[in-house]
Parts: sequence; structure tokens; C-alpha cells
Amino acid sequence: MRFGVYHEDGDQVEEEEYDDEAVDVIASRQHEYINHAVISVPTHRNPFDHDEAEETFFMGLCEVVI
Repeated sequence: MRFGVYHEDGDQVEEEEYDDEAVDVIASRQHEYINHAVISVPTHRNPFDHDEAEETFFMGLCEVVI
């Protein structure tokens, strides 16, 4: 069972190609709305050590949500 977007250590992620001009336009438009210092973001790695732990978590989550 796999949820979320993450990659195991050693997995190679292909770089997506972006139009540099479009990226610059978007960044310039958003700049005025950034009112804080840079913050760290969570990694995209799987927080569960084993598939069984992940499955147990999501089964419990389904019980709470449903």
C-alpha cells in the first residue's frame, strides 16, 4: 500500500522541464505576497518504516474519518 508522493533513497527522479520565462513571470507576480522569511518544508520521504505500519495508520484513519 503506497500513499503520497515520495521516493525511496536511491530512486532517481527525472527533472521536469519548465519554460524559464513562465517561471520568472509567476515568481515576479507572487513576490509581493511573500511576507515571511524562508521556512523549511517537510521531506517527501515515506515517514513509515514498514508497509505494515503505513497500512495500519491508514486503516485507523479510515475508521476515524468514515
